[in-house]
Formats: sequence, structure tokens, C-alpha cells
Amino acid sequence: MKKNLIVLFFFIFSIVAIHAANLTVVSNSTNWMQSTVYTIDNTNPGWPGVSSLPALNTYTITPTVGGAHVSNVSGATNLFSADGIRYYRSTFSLSAFTDITADFQISVDNDAQIFINGHAVALEGSLTGDNFNAAPHHRVFIASNNSVVNGYSGGQAFDWVAASFADSKWIVGSNEIVLAIRNLSGGDAGGFSFRMDLAVTEVVPEPASFFMLSITIFFINLLRRKAKNCLIS
Repeated sequence: MKKNLIVLFFFIFSIVAIHAANLTVVSNSTNWMQSTVYTIDNTNPGWPGVSSLPALNTYTITPTVGGAHVSNVSGATNLFSADGIRYYRSTFSLSAFTDITADFQISVDNDAQIFINGHAVALEGSLTGDNFNAAPHHRVFIASNNSVVNGYSGGQAFDWVAASFADSKWIVGSNEIVLAIRNLSGGDAGGFSFRMDLAVTEVVPEPASFFMLSITIFFINLLRRKAKNCLIS
């Protein structure tokens, strides 16, 4: 029995490797799609954001490059957004992980709400030029302990951010990010420039894992047969 445990212990701790990985998602017209859904909204002041998002099959419009009045976030493309509330979506993939942080930056004319997998992260609902003027941009950070830091690293603070963001809200596999962008209805227009940087500690199977599994099973069965033969004799 002790030998069995030793073999199992060796196998369990040799089956995976832990390493750091970085992933960046930026606004562009290649990896983002705009929804056909839009809502008339003239809330002023203090846009409260939205409580639901359009269905997946409505994201069929390729965004227009060239967001009006928007200063550029490093590495991102400025995208245009017409009046009312418009929705923009992109996806990214995550492997199994033990730790994750996320750094969000946005310049927007006029307002924005950020969602990860349907969960609201941050909201900027005021009508002010600070939303789209030059850096520092609005910035929020999800830390490894799930806390949310508003105005991270000298960035502008959002009007609202989530109190925390649990690891369970991220998905192993395909994830989505949705931005709800708001301009006053009736001819107002603007746009956004957005960037998200993820730092992920991934759990990755070792190439030798399947070989080790076969060897482990073989030796466990061999030990069982020897123990059985001893009992019979």
C-alpha cells in the first residue's frame, strides 16, 4: 500500500506544469463585432448603465474605424459609435489557471460599461470631456485576490466598479468581453479606444503526463497482483 501511495504521489505532482502567460485584447475592426441592437437614451446626468446585453446572434456588424473625439489607448484602434446605446463584443480564450489579473483601460465619448462573460466590471456614466481627452485614461484593475482597484496606477476612476470579481466569473475556454457605449440620442456620436491586459498563471499538462499515467497504472496493477498472490499462498 505504501508503494502505491508513493507512485500516485509522484504521478500527481509530475502531471502538470505551472507557468505565466500574458494576453492583451484591444479594440479593432478585426476581432470585434457590433450588435444590431441599439437603445435610445438621453439620461443626463448619470447614465446608470444597462442590466442586460443583446443576444449573441445580433453581433453581425463590423465596427467602423475612427472614433470621434477619442484619444488613443496604446495599441488599440479607435472605433466609431453612433448615438444611443451601442454594443461591441470580442472573445478570448483561457487555459486552466491558478491565478489571474486584469487591467482595463478605456477612452470613450461619451460613456461606457464593461462586461466580462455577462458580469459588469465598471461603468462610466457622466457626460464630461475627461472621458475622451488625452491620458490618463479610465483604468480599473482586477487583482489576484479578486479585489477591484478603481483608478488603477494613476488612471481616471470610473463612476462605478464591482466590489470584487471572483475567479469563477472567468471561463476555461472561450470568454467574451462586451462594451456598452452610450451617446445622447438625436445625432450625438462618439467612439472608444479600449485595452485589456491579462496576466495568467496557467496549469499546463506536461508532455510526459500520459506516459506517466500508463506507467503508474501498470505498476499499481502489478503491486495488486503480487499482494493478491501473497494472500492466496
